Amino acid sequence: MLQVKKIFWSARLLALLALLGALFVMPFSASAAPLRSITSYQASNDASNVYYQFQVSSSWSLYRVYIDTDQSTSTGFAVGTIGADYLLENDILYQHTGSGWSWTQVKGVSHQVGNNIAHWALARADIGETATPNTTDLIFQVETSGTTETSSKYTHTFTSIDRPVYTSDYDTASMDYGFRQKVSWTTNRVYIDTDQNASTGYSVGGIGADYKLEGCTLYHYAGGSNWTFVRTVGFDVTNGLVTWSDVPRSAIGESSLPNSADLVFQGASSGSSETTRKYTQKYSNRFSQHLAIPSYFYPGSTGAAYWTQLESSAPNVGLAVINPDNGPGSSAQGVYVIQAASTQAKGIPVFGYVRTTYGARSITDVKADIDHHFAWYGVEGIFVDEVTNTCATADIAYYQQIYNYIKGINADVPVVINPGTRVPECYASVGDIIINFEDTYANYVNWQPLGWEYNYPEEMFWHLIHTTNTSDLSNAIALAKQRNTGWIYVTSDILPNPWDTLPTSTYWSDEINLAWQ
Repeated sequence: MLQVKKIFWSARLLALLALLGALFVMPFSASAAPLRSITSYQASNDASNVYYQFQVSSSWSLYRVYIDTDQSTSTGFAVGTIGADYLLENDILYQHTGSGWSWTQVKGVSHQVGNNIAHWALARADIGETATPNTTDLIFQVETSGTTETSSKYTHTFTSIDRPVYTSDYDTASMDYGFRQKVSWTTNRVYIDTDQNASTGYSVGGIGADYKLEGCTLYHYAGGSNWTFVRTVGFDVTNGLVTWSDVPRSAIGESSLPNSADLVFQGASSGSSETTRKYTQKYSNRFSQHLAIPSYFYPGSTGAAYWTQLESSAPNVGLAVINPDNGPGSSAQGVYVIQAASTQAKGIPVFGYVRTTYGARSITDVKADIDHHFAWYGVEGIFVDEVTNTCATADIAYYQQIYNYIKGINADVPVVINPGTRVPECYASVGDIIINFEDTYANYVNWQPLGWEYNYPEEMFWHLIHTTNTSDLSNAIALAKQRNTGWIYVTSDILPNPWDTLPTSTYWSDEINLAWQ
């Protein structure tokens, strides 16, 4: 069975679409300047909505996305190397009609510009892109006083396979695999490249698969399009989550430690299929620690680089936290909607920050924050902060009510609680992951758990260690492993906010390697 650290999914809920009005604007200058300003452009989607975003180095009057839904340069408005059928210009969606610069207003959409990041959220149905899988070609553009800058073509694939549910070794004998569907497929597969050689095995998704899981059966590649039966395995599809369980590592020749294999996940129906990007599974002789990041940096300006650094480190980074405004904020913030989708698409579960003021905050307000995180940002877990640390009846009842409320929304959504210090065992019933240390390295050296923690799996505990010099990083990770800790984050950053940056590249790579050893 997939355990709590592996079950990080949720169906993305509808983002808020504001219906705004605006005046039609005149066409851009035919002579576009060389690309200098537009960077980090991207698109993502859930079952109902599509999200666009790009970053600029300065402020502009007009922000545009040209959308070529039929991917034909002979139809639509010619811009860059596409023929645009739709145009997003600031907060208005237009459809191309006639020839040349001829557009008809469709509707107002959700559009925000903040910290030099422009982002949009709109319904897929508004541009006729409800089918999955499907693709569109995009051009991003900005304009001020007749001067324009235009991006290169970007192709967005509408996905129906959500991110893979990344797996780790819960024992040395068997593995579990899984991914989250956005639509139902007739056939579900995992391709496993045990020698990590794309030139051998069955070619699929950039790997050379030596084994295949299809439904409840494990196969070994036999050349061409042929596969040989190996054995049956546990298989289940429930609420869109596809899982394979208790797959013997010996059956795929992966019993040595340490070891690794490349994987791709695939769904197929009636001749069509969709395949995920490659994922590298690392086998360990113990529960390998994952980095869990309280990522309190804005997804723009200098913070954008931190998000890129975090995303590029999947699956070693196993959890990130968004905190738009000491919680979800008073309304959906488009930049966080897009960032959450982007991070999730890299296979990193995103949790939503909720404060409790050590039990003094209204339960009604706490529940509202939880609801907003799910509805606005599609989070896959809740991070409950400012948690008490005594077994007082009122304290435990307060956090039990929060825990039960989250589980009532989705029983499989993980709940992090953050007392930041040692807590009695009574807190094991109100959180799936407990942060029982949040302090400096100097205070961590002689710190010890109370003892009851060793009766629970490592993945139930998370330590946050700041103000740590490079020379002390290795010892910090080693101490965390000795103290039954499955989730870890160590940083050289200091108070008052040690969670608003990420470490430098060398520190970061060393931390990842030490955690996985």
